[in-house]
Amino acid sequence: MNFIKLKALFIFALAICLQFGCKNNEQSTPENTVSNYLEAIDKFGFDAAKKLTIENENTINTLENIKKFSGKFDEAQKSKYISERKTYNIIVKSKSDGKAIVAATNNQGMFISSTLFELVNKNGIWLIGNIKSEE
Repeated sequence: MNFIKLKALFIFALAICLQFGCKNNEQSTPENTVSNYLEAIDKFGFDAAKKLTIENENTINTLENIKKFSGKFDEAQKSKYISERKTYNIIVKSKSDGKAIVAATNNQGMFISSTLFELVNKNGIWLIGNIKSEE
């Protein structure tokens, strides 16, 4: 194989790696985005959760409300909460044209909470644009 063919093959392989190997797997699907958002919230990682959202009044207020509520926890309560296993049932209710609606249900303790996430795909990355309690 001559040098020019080898160089062309290397450039082609590099282009493939850059195109498909560098995608952010955390946000490659609506389910991954919601799962990672919930995991960040459950670890009090509000900056990490914020990166998974489109900044708007809804997402900012939601995070601020969660921060205020969690601010009432002392360090021992936070540590206990983080160490407890959380189980979410995450279901894509609809997905089309770069938009998705995902429901996340959590049955922790004596109550069931269900949240709807509206997501938008921006350049191959799914971001949360709206969060609301499901009724």
